[in-house]
Amino acid sequence: MAKAGISADALVPIRQLDRLPDNAGWQSTGLHPAFQVIGPFEAGWHRVQVRLCRLDSLTAERVQADFRADFGDGITEGAPL
Repeated sequence: MAKAGISADALVPIRQLDRLPDNAGWQSTGLHPAFQVIGPFEAGWHRVQVRLCRLDSLTAERVQADFRADFGDGITEGAPL
């Protein structure tokens, strides 16, 4: 499988996200932040890797992310991928 990647520039914030200074990452401003990733993507399997961390906590804490796809009818709050 050929490696193809996207940069942070391909992430379009939809809601509740602010860019950190010097493009060092993103900060959530609410409970349901969301990005849109603009393709095109080839058909088939894709691996998604993300690194999430809490900047307001000194202890390790689990953080959860959901992935949702738009298959032509928009993104819904239904079951995540």
